[in-house]
Amino acid sequence: MFLLENVKGLKSHNKGETLKTIENSLRALGYKIRWEVIDSLKFGVPQKRERWYCVGFDKDIKFNFPTGNNHKPTLREIINRKEDDPSLKLTEFEISRIKHHFSSDEIRVKHDNSKYKPDTKKGRHGIYSFQKPDGSLRFHVGDVAKTQIQEAYYSCLDTYACTIIANRVPKLWDIERKLSVREAARLQGFPDSFKFPVSNAQAYKQLGNSVAVPVIKAIGEEMLKSHKANETRMDLFNQPELPGIQRQKEIERI
Repeated sequence: MFLLENVKGLKSHNKGETLKTIENSLRALGYKIRWEVIDSLKFGVPQKRERWYCVGFDKDIKFNFPTGNNHKPTLREIINRKEDDPSLKLTEFEISRIKHHFSSDEIRVKHDNSKYKPDTKKGRHGIYSFQKPDGSLRFHVGDVAKTQIQEAYYSCLDTYACTIIANRVPKLWDIERKLSVREAARLQGFPDSFKFPVSNAQAYKQLGNSVAVPVIKAIGEEMLKSHKANETRMDLFNQPELPGIQRQKEIERI
């Protein structure tokens, strides 16, 4: 059996043809496959990280993906409020923009774009910010009538983080800093005992490329459970001393 993980966009890449090629290749190798897009937010970590997961067995095994739970984790659960590393602080430019947003009574706040060249998107359409219902703060480029391009995104203690990727570490507007390496590790579900014997830059990169540990753990446990249940069914099926009806009931019960 195997477990694969990829970005959510794999579903629609090349109008679905890429995924179809992967499916056909795995089935040609004799595997029975199932896949699903799962959000790590449902597995106890305060990060919206939707990823494509695929499991495969060399037998037709009954398998259901784990569904997580209804707990809605927030960044407050993983943040160390005593953290005072100056390298984590937002820049003065970022802080000034955040303060400008909250000093306005507007829902959609316009920011000064005079520093940008007129022929750029920021120069032409301006910079705007608005606070989402969950408390996060979003800066974007673009005219209201056009597709808006996200320019910056800040979470807060009482919401979840955007997806951590190799070149982006989540930032919080209310504590005016980005996540530390340890907090970023917690965001992916790593225990505090897990060590990163590399530079902070490399650690952030590794974490951005990592999988969400609780999701992988839950899927793996479900795979083992399904595999074991299938083996038990096969053992019962191969016990001719059991009456047929009793054997069938035992198989269905597992």
